Amino acid sequence: MIKRIFIIGDSFCDGVLHPKESPETFKLGIPGIKEEEGHWVNHVDWYYKDAEVINDAFGSRDHQSMIDYWIKLFPILTENDRVIIGLPDTQRQRIPIQDEKDYRKLKWSGGVCNNMFLTRQWWHAYEDFKTTNANNFTDEEGKKYSQDWYDTILFFLETMNQSYTTAKNYKEVIESLYKVAPCKTYLFSWHDYIQYPNPKADCVEDKSDLTKNLGMWTTQDMMWKETNGKKGNKDDHHWDVRTMWAFGKYVIEKIK
Repeated sequence: MIKRIFIIGDSFCDGVLHPKESPETFKLGIPGIKEEEGHWVNHVDWYYKDAEVINDAFGSRDHQSMIDYWIKLFPILTENDRVIIGLPDTQRQRIPIQDEKDYRKLKWSGGVCNNMFLTRQWWHAYEDFKTTNANNFTDEEGKKYSQDWYDTILFFLETMNQSYTTAKNYKEVIESLYKVAPCKTYLFSWHDYIQYPNPKADCVEDKSDLTKNLGMWTTQDMMWKETNGKKGNKDDHHWDVRTMWAFGKYVIEKIK
């Protein structure tokens, strides 16, 4: 029996765990959602209704932090647990958060997930630059370095993160961890390793694999165009409800 399902990822995994709309939830005044409108994490949560789902995901998360948290789970994982990891490409460069009070914390029955890093994408979008160690460093004249200065440094690091050697190292690390993982683990990525060739772990299904296995890869932007703006979101390349549904049913089978 599956007792806990740990989800680790970025914005492709950060759905909210809503109850499913039903006569029972309506009577209780609980705001549920229709099954066909659910995020894929909802489908997993609804199917494994007796398991605790710990969704440790947020937008623009980096590759290394996901792997780190996976490793931190190893001592507590059992054969009755499951892990699902949605990996990004390797480009994103993480930046440490300065103060523990600013860590992104996710409480669950066994403790707290402490997310201690941001990426450049995150501080641009959410103005969290001030919470990072980068906000403290000064030059020889005692002046703080600007965010633009850090952007230049980070661009170089992000370029290095996309190198063949970096990808090869991640491939070897992920494959090694997968072989010794204490429980069944499913790994996927929205990155397309055929369109952008680089070494990929054999245990990771990427965009090309999933498009073939799901028979689709539809996005919010596609739906926006198909419905003349009535549904979906312009320039949003995350999955729409069609692929959310298909992937939700798919991953349920993958972790059985």
